Amino acid sequence: MIIGVLGLTVLAIGLAMILLPGPAFLVIPAGIAILATEFVWAKTLLTRLKYRTARARVAARRSWRRRPPTQSPTDSPISQPEV
Repeated sequence: MIIGVLGLTVLAIGLAMILLPGPAFLVIPAGIAILATEFVWAKTLLTRLKYRTARARVAARRSWRRRPPTQSPTDSPISQPEV
């Protein structure tokens, strides 16, 4: 019961940090992790969160590598006068 109250308190603080200044993206998963030690639904939610985070990390790395080099303003055909 103490773990449940502690987990809900940390989760509530994290949800409040969405509107207030603070690291909500760190506190909310911490609250869910605390609740996952006692509740199956929280363990399932934490597993899904870990999976989606890993998938987003891989997608971000792939998109970062595929990014074409940016053109400088002098290379742009719009900035060069026609002769």
